[in-house]
Amino acid sequence: MIGRAWVLAGLEVLRGNPLCDAKRITAIGYCFGGTCVLELARNGADVAGVVSFHGGLDTPTPEDAKHIKCKVLVLHGGDDPHVPRKDVGAFEPDD
Repeated sequence: MIGRAWVLAGLEVLRGNPLCDAKRITAIGYCFGGTCVLELARNGADVAGVVSFHGGLDTPTPEDAKHIKCKVLVLHGGDDPHVPRKDVGAFEPDD
């Protein structure tokens, strides 16, 4: 998936910065960026956490959720017309 490749490439550029503390990297995104940070987590990226604001929750490979190693915070409006309720339900953990 090309979106994952772009986000991973950006992460590697950040890691190459001598001022970067690799153990404290988090990724935050809004809308498309929120979708990207979720895909970063699903890819198993070595980051402390990701935060998605109003991001798309669906993914072409839902089984990749097993690769998540970081904390994930998703902030999603209950009345958001752009993300179908079925996607919200599929994203929520089972009790």
